[in-house]
Amino acid sequence: MNESIHAESTASEPQDRVTELIEQQTAISEVLRAIASSPHDLQPIFDAILDSATRLCRADAGSLRLSEESGLRLVAVRGDPFWLARRGHHSQRSKRRTF
Repeated sequence: MNESIHAESTASEPQDRVTELIEQQTAISEVLRAIASSPHDLQPIFDAILDSATRLCRADAGSLRLSEESGLRLVAVRGDPFWLARRGHHSQRSKRRTF
């Protein structure tokens, strides 16, 4: 029985990898489509990037910030606003940190 379970999990690994690659290619296509349709408006591009990243990471929430001279600027947010506020995502700008 142990061998059959191992064989099933080994057999599904290539299919899982193919599924993951398709999801990644779909995300790239969505971001490129947003760039092509909004070359002068960055917000739809930021939204597409964050939507794709959130979906690929299977995350419930996320934020996208730009690093600027004055600090990090919040440009897109997804998820529960209460959770994000507790995680420190409530401010539009935050001081730059090195990590």
